[in-house]
Amino acid sequence: MPVNYTGLVTRHEGGNAPDNVLTVHSLGDMGSGYFGNAAPRYMRNLILNYEKNRIALGLEDYFVSTEATHWSGSYGRNDEPGNPALLVQYPVPMVDIEVGSSPESWGNLSACTALARTLTEAFAVTHILANQWLVSEGYETETGIEAIFIHDKLKGCYKDLARNLAEKYDIPVYKHQKLRAPETLEWK
Repeated sequence: MPVNYTGLVTRHEGGNAPDNVLTVHSLGDMGSGYFGNAAPRYMRNLILNYEKNRIALGLEDYFVSTEATHWSGSYGRNDEPGNPALLVQYPVPMVDIEVGSSPESWGNLSACTALARTLTEAFAVTHILANQWLVSEGYETETGIEAIFIHDKLKGCYKDLARNLAEKYDIPVYKHQKLRAPETLEWK
């Protein structure tokens, strides 16, 4: 099954970053002029599902937002800044999906749950296919999610949720460093 969208689950932070935020943003680097592929429809689905889950989980003190295009540079090696030229090497659009911006919000289990649910709901339907075709062509065991990437600096609750999701769908979990060489990914 081809992959048509990728997201990196991470924590939101920064000097002027608002707290209690659930955010999604596309990736790009203004300084270098490198911008990753974008998929507005998928990003919209993420935002809408994030808001639905925020409300359902009673996260009244949180808000959902999209941010201006940027990137964290988190695809670097050994705490060195990443190379923004990597952004254009990914064959599919990629976004950061974040909870922030303090240790309290990063450790909020309900906020982490909102993020996990959002991923499964927003990516659950990318094509509408008749049931009989799914069964006759052997797709009844496909989930649509082929791998999960985890940033090393994520709080344990995020990592646990991602691992549980991976176990549920029997898919691999990789460290984010694997994103440094997109040409080596098993799926393209």
